[in-house]
Amino acid sequence: MSEQRLNTLVDLLKSRGWNFLDYEDGTNIMFPSFSFDTNSECIKWRIFRNPNILRLELLISSINEYGLFSSNLNEIFQCCLWYNGKPTEVCFSFSKINSRTWKIDLINFLNALDSYEKEKINE
Repeated sequence: MSEQRLNTLVDLLKSRGWNFLDYEDGTNIMFPSFSFDTNSECIKWRIFRNPNILRLELLISSINEYGLFSSNLNEIFQCCLWYNGKPTEVCFSFSKINSRTWKIDLINFLNALDSYEKEKINE
């Protein structure tokens, strides 16, 4: 189920003009990894529209029922935007994919991501 949610997020980001960079070497990639980084205990994506202007990071966290890190995609719970190695206030909590809340929260997250990008470009 959570892989489906990540695929939906990727598809919607692409439909809004976002592209992905390999987190390690910075090369353009068509599809981001769903693998957890064991050092930071999350899935890391680098995204951009114009790589010469602004690059952002999305960190996707997964915690089990005991509040501990989990590498199980079924336990992902949150995606947060980071910029210059620091967290922002732009976050999205995963809920059931077929729920109305999921759709509303996802669109609100994407809108906030777009707004954040515009704000940083205009600084």
